Amino acid sequence: MAVAPVHCSILVRKAELLPNFSAHVIRHTACTRMAECRMDVKVLQYIMGHAHIDVTMEVYNHIGELTRIENEIARLDSMVLNA
Repeated sequence: MAVAPVHCSILVRKAELLPNFSAHVIRHTACTRMAECRMDVKVLQYIMGHAHIDVTMEVYNHIGELTRIENEIARLDSMVLNA
């Protein structure tokens, strides 16, 4: 018994639906999200395959810094509002 062919147009996405991005962008985004979740930097280094922790820290350490800054600003706001 023959299987009915599937229309290829269903399987092929239209180019205008998704932006043009590379595997590198997906990799960087995934690591950024892990850093935002406060994953240990040594684990990020291992996942990303960086030979030196300096590379991981240089690229992704700012994520933690932004979170710390936001938390401190929220804490200050809370202190001012409750004073």
